[in-house]
Amino acid sequence: MNEDDIDLQHRVLSTSQVPQGSNLHATTISTLAGGAGNSFVSGRGVASQCTFFSSSYSNLFADKNSVLLQNNVSVQNHSYGTIIQSFYGAEALSYDLQTAQNKNLLHVFSCGNKGLDTSSNGTYAGIGGFANITGNFKMAKNVITIAAIDTGNNVAAYSSAGPMYDGRMAPQLAALGANGTSESAAIVSGACAKLQQMYKDAHSQKLPEASLIKAVLFCTADDIDSKGIDYRSGFGALNLIGAIECLQNNNYDSSSLLQGELWIKNLTLPPSATKFKVILTWTDTAGIVNNYKAITNDLDLELVEKATGKVYFPWCLNSFPNIDSLRQGATRKLDTLNTAELISIEMPPPGVYEIKVKAAHIETFKTRF
Repeated sequence: MNEDDIDLQHRVLSTSQVPQGSNLHATTISTLAGGAGNSFVSGRGVASQCTFFSSSYSNLFADKNSVLLQNNVSVQNHSYGTIIQSFYGAEALSYDLQTAQNKNLLHVFSCGNKGLDTSSNGTYAGIGGFANITGNFKMAKNVITIAAIDTGNNVAAYSSAGPMYDGRMAPQLAALGANGTSESAAIVSGACAKLQQMYKDAHSQKLPEASLIKAVLFCTADDIDSKGIDYRSGFGALNLIGAIECLQNNNYDSSSLLQGELWIKNLTLPPSATKFKVILTWTDTAGIVNNYKAITNDLDLELVEKATGKVYFPWCLNSFPNIDSLRQGATRKLDTLNTAELISIEMPPPGVYEIKVKAAHIETFKTRF
């Protein structure tokens, strides 16, 4: 980005990661994420007091953890893409490996501007309008991919859609992107930084785990496009005010599980409740290159209405490689693909509800959620 831009000035850290000079696209993205607003109100970004650290997209693998930690990078924005690539390759693995080692680091990727294109590779080859996310690195499990919407919450036709190569839901979130998903990702990157700072201010400057920030963002997102989760907008549109309130009210919990262990928490809903949402997220260990499924450690979320014994499962999408299947609405069932699982109930009966998290398949150590 342009270090001398009036909205970024004195907040760009020196780096040997990229050649000297400035890039208009990088300057625009940085301004949206964290511009100071010195030039005009449109130059003010979401996290207007953040600092910036440049990286080069000539190398599509994850940067060295040591470099990011040394420069206090806690959110890394990736507003770029390549061709449509539907497989779990070495680039995707590098990001999952990095985030498993540094669980506070959040990677935010634009999903791509190929929404009208058709993939020529992978399970979903030849299915128009689906599985056209740009870049193998975006197939990682522990990152967020962002779709573009307009001011009316309509998903842009050019915004790339899921599913991922193995049927996982993507993108996970949508945000305003007047000129592409690059801008959407920048806004969400700024939102992540804002939430991290709020958490730090309340916890002796300790960074939150990335899985917590993702949970707060996903659970408070506004449902748009198709009813419920979908392959174009994920959990919905960014609602930063809702995410801030969720974090401020401490509406979250965490634990760690070994294979076969069970975590339970009871909550009581008042008669005035109109919607109940519970989300489970975790940072998974790296997968295996070209494996048919990326997930390694699988946790399962369930919700039990104690008065009746009724069990609610997470919302899942049909991942069968057929256009009619991919267009189907979400149904409730056990999720064995994604590292974020959502249960929601409209007009829930008041009373006690039991939240259950089961360690269905744990291959490596404890898995923390």
